[in-house]
Amino acid sequence: MRSVVISLARMEERRTQIADQFGAQGLDFDFLDAFDARQDAHIPVSRYDEAASLARYGAPLKPAEIACYASHYAAWQLCRESGEPLAIFEDDVVLHRGFAEVLQLAASRIERHRLIRLFGKHARKTRDLEQLTSGYRLVRFLHGPIGTQCYCLSPDGAAALLAHADRWSEPVDHYLDRFWLHGLASKAILPYRLEEMDRAKIEGAIGERRQRRRGKAKFRREWTRQTDLAARWLYNLRHWPR
Repeated sequence: MRSVVISLARMEERRTQIADQFGAQGLDFDFLDAFDARQDAHIPVSRYDEAASLARYGAPLKPAEIACYASHYAAWQLCRESGEPLAIFEDDVVLHRGFAEVLQLAASRIERHRLIRLFGKHARKTRDLEQLTSGYRLVRFLHGPIGTQCYCLSPDGAAALLAHADRWSEPVDHYLDRFWLHGLASKAILPYRLEEMDRAKIEGAIGERRQRRRGKAKFRREWTRQTDLAARWLYNLRHWPR
C-alpha cells in the first residue's frame, strides 16, 4: 500500500521531521503537496459552499480548513484514479514504535473494509470486529473520532467519498465521520501507534475551530447536531457491527 504525506511545500522543517520518522520505521512514502491557503492555491479547485456551511454550522469555514479539504480531496482522487489503496498522512504526526506492523495489518484488510483509520482525536464507543496479531484489534466506531491525521483508503472507498463531496460545507474530518452519508463505516486498528503533534507548537496549524454563536447561528448548529445524531443512530441500528 502506497503512503502519501499531505504537506505544504514551504514547510521544510516539518517535511524533514516526517521523512526521518518514516526512514526510522523502514517505510517509503511520497509527499503530496497541500494547497496553501496563504497563497489562495485552493480557490481554483474549491467546492466550498459558504451558504451551506452557514446553514449547517452558523459559521463559515476558515481558508485553511477549505485548503485542508482540497488537499484530502486530491488524495482521494489520486487513490481512485491509481486503482491502488492509499495510506494518507498529514505531516503533523509522530510515529511510534511498531507503527509499521499496524500499517501492514491495515494494508492486508483495506480492500475489504475500504476505510481504516490509524488515528482519531477522541475516544469513542467501539465494537470489536477482529482480533489481530500482537494485541491489536480492528474495531468500528459508533461515533466518528474526528481527525484526518492518518487513514487508509481503498479505491472503492475513495470513490464513495468523492461521490458525496460535491459541496464542502464542513471540515473534512467532520465529513469523514458522517458515515451515514457516504457509507464508509468508521473503522480503526487499536491501539494507535501514532499521535498528533502539539498543535500549539505547529506553524500553520488550523487552530481552534469553536466560534461563539448566538441567535439563528446557534440554532442552526444545534439543529445540525441533532439531525446528525438521529442519522448516526439510524445507520448504526441498520448496520450494527457483527
